[in-house]
Amino acid sequence: QFEVQRLKSRTCVDEFETINSSIQKIEIQGFEFNPSETIIDVVVNGSIKVLQIGGEDNTGLFHVKMHGAELDIVLMSPQEYDLSLHMNEPTIEDTSNLILSPMPGTLISYAVESGDYVEDGQEICIVEAMKMQNVLRSSRTGIIKKCSVEVGCSLRTDEVVVEFVSDNCNETEK
Repeated sequence: QFEVQRLKSRTCVDEFETINSSIQKIEIQGFEFNPSETIIDVVVNGSIKVLQIGGEDNTGLFHVKMHGAELDIVLMSPQEYDLSLHMNEPTIEDTSNLILSPMPGTLISYAVESGDYVEDGQEICIVEAMKMQNVLRSSRTGIIKKCSVEVGCSLRTDEVVVEFVSDNCNETEK
């Protein structure tokens, strides 16, 4: 595993240096991504390596395979790279103990209440959106801690509908 960064002495984004790695330099010469041609040659420390590149996900993330190893690489323009140095890493919120509304709508009914034990896939509630009733099901086995929204109320996308009791033994009940 290694990180790469653009060589500061170059204005062209075809040469990189690595951070915390024995690999000193990676050169990609004349690379133009064509989805139908996924094999490219890369010069690593002076020797040619063959990479297989998967599709791009519109954020600059490419899935790359080399000698059986797989990794994701983010390609950025020099300006994107310079700006990325000043950005904080995104925080990923743990929502494993929550059931969130997948869309705006109205909460029609609950099939559970606080304290109920539920199985994975069990019906939790019904949300009506665009004149269609959608059943929200449990994504895990556990005990319902709280039903957060009253029946008949409007829901926003990603609004907490139900909260499970945490699996963490140190949690204190509120």
